[in-house]
Amino acid sequence: MKNENTFNSRALGFSMTKPSDWIFLPSQWAWALKTRQRYEFEEDDIKKLMENANVPFVYCHYDHQSEDYVFPTVQACCRPITEPSQENRKDLIDAMVSHVHQMDQQAKIEEINENAILSGHSGIRIRCIFSLFRKQNDGNLKELKCVNKSYIIFAHQLAYTIGFAHPLEGPYQKLADLLEIERSIRIE
Repeated sequence: MKNENTFNSRALGFSMTKPSDWIFLPSQWAWALKTRQRYEFEEDDIKKLMENANVPFVYCHYDHQSEDYVFPTVQACCRPITEPSQENRKDLIDAMVSHVHQMDQQAKIEEINENAILSGHSGIRIRCIFSLFRKQNDGNLKELKCVNKSYIIFAHQLAYTIGFAHPLEGPYQKLADLLEIERSIRIE
């Protein structure tokens, strides 16, 4: 019996469980999550995932129905890569920081951990605060402050990029839920 709150891909060696009030989104948000077959991938799907590594193979969020805050989200993608040397890790960190600043030039990097562990595998973790802007009904833009914690985990000659995002403040941070999801992740 499948658990509707668990994403499990044997082909990617990845699983995670979300709280029951969170939503896995279908293909229009993360095309690799087939609406009716999100738990199993065909071999061709794996090749497509690798070619489009910036597209998540799993995505879930908490829909709080408020336009005043971003949705807390978790998403993961992967690409083929062997675990880099310490020197190459620095290049990877530079690329991660550059990507953050492409989203928001004023983003603040709060943490860089070159020796992060997730699901027993080594990797890199970066935590940052940045702003998104949502167009309001009156046409003005509203700034939404966000926190993102991203891991790049190296296992099985793959680099899994797993991102956790939430509002910087307010009633919808869902920190306990995000920690529960993070602890549920298994990379086998």
